[in-house]
Amino acid sequence: MLPTNSSHSHLDEDLATRVAEFTKSHASEFEVELNGYVRRYFLSSGYTILVAISLFLSGPMMAFKTGDWTFLFNHIPSCLMFVAYRHLAKRIDYLNDHAAVYCESIVKIIVAESTWTFWQYYDDNAMHLIAGASPTLVMIVIWAMHTHASPRRNVIQASLVTAFIICFVWWLDPIYTKVNLGTMFIGAALGAAVNSLILRLFRYQFYFGCQEKNLRNHAYKQLEKMLYPHQRRMIEDGLTLEETMPVGWGEACVIAFDVIESAKIKSPHARMLLQNVLKKCQNLMMENYSQSDFEANAYRIKEMGDGFLCSVGYPFKTPGMLSKEALAIKISQQFIQIFHEEAQKLASNEKVHCAVGIASGVIEAFYPHTTPKEYDLYGRPLILATRYEAIRKELFHHIPKTSIIILQESVHLRLSPQTQHNFQGFELKNFRIRDDNDAKRLFYQSFDDKGHAYARPPSVVTKIVS
Repeated sequence: MLPTNSSHSHLDEDLATRVAEFTKSHASEFEVELNGYVRRYFLSSGYTILVAISLFLSGPMMAFKTGDWTFLFNHIPSCLMFVAYRHLAKRIDYLNDHAAVYCESIVKIIVAESTWTFWQYYDDNAMHLIAGASPTLVMIVIWAMHTHASPRRNVIQASLVTAFIICFVWWLDPIYTKVNLGTMFIGAALGAAVNSLILRLFRYQFYFGCQEKNLRNHAYKQLEKMLYPHQRRMIEDGLTLEETMPVGWGEACVIAFDVIESAKIKSPHARMLLQNVLKKCQNLMMENYSQSDFEANAYRIKEMGDGFLCSVGYPFKTPGMLSKEALAIKISQQFIQIFHEEAQKLASNEKVHCAVGIASGVIEAFYPHTTPKEYDLYGRPLILATRYEAIRKELFHHIPKTSIIILQESVHLRLSPQTQHNFQGFELKNFRIRDDNDAKRLFYQSFDDKGHAYARPPSVVTKIVS
């Protein structure tokens, strides 16, 4: 069913009401935008030069008609005002922010010139030679060029100037005023209509511009939940999504974090505990994040209910002087401390633990060929990190159950001697690590119920590699 004329009218009225209310509630922002519109679309546009040329040419025409060559210079001041704006605005910031005030000044100059023109015609006894359209044009200029954000201010100022012109001309020649009073009011009405139309267009442009900006910002805020800030910036600069993150192969340490037997936590705040831990761990990963250098403590690969996978060294580079292995150990220890701090607050009556597995090697970053294009990582270290974390089940048959970090041997070898000393070695004689059958030993560090590393790890039943 096609909309009727009445429905169109209702929609137009509803839109006009919304625009008026929005502009009124954002008066200060609209005033700033309005001055920008006046500056861009009038004072700094090429039409300004045409207006100035028209004003200038009116002088020689009056001089030729009356034989009084002083009319040649009649509109020189207003012409200079139009032409000079671009140059003055570059040096005076006030003029950029108050273009409407500058327009008002031009109106006052034109009124002064018009007053002087009427006086010259009267002095030359040539009132009959004034072009019939002149009073109309003067009124159109007076009413059209008041471009303040407040309609009341525009009406008051234009009315005062109009009253001044009419009174002055009446004082010079009452008969001329009576004859041309109608055309003056017609010019004022036309100028007011033009002014109203222009300001209405500016209000609509402001309204729709703000709505578009708000929608765009809303879309960006939603995208920021899926993208990093540097990705948004790069997309705004014209790059594609695939160009905003490194792709290809890179060396990294992968951390697998998991809450041990989270389903058995009896606290009513168990869900909040897990959420707080994941949130704070994410914040720790994003410490030292640099948009320009593509650096961060770690990159979160994925969350897995009560745990997560993250990588250190790729795709984000390692910040500072620490190696990726040393940084992986440092933030893993902080992950465990975060977990126990939250457990003390939300599950203080229970003994809960977490485990971290760390493996290193080459991983691949890529975007899939199909949509939605979700950035992903793939590689053996991702699998091995989860395997080393899961081996705690076997390891706890030989050591007391605690929060623990379990390292692949290649990670341990790249640590400084001081850091190596903090880990206990364990020979893999009675069991093997899935997908790493060649591994001969692993290294672990145990933590107490407050998340502090033991000075000496708990003793092991089987043979220990020192």
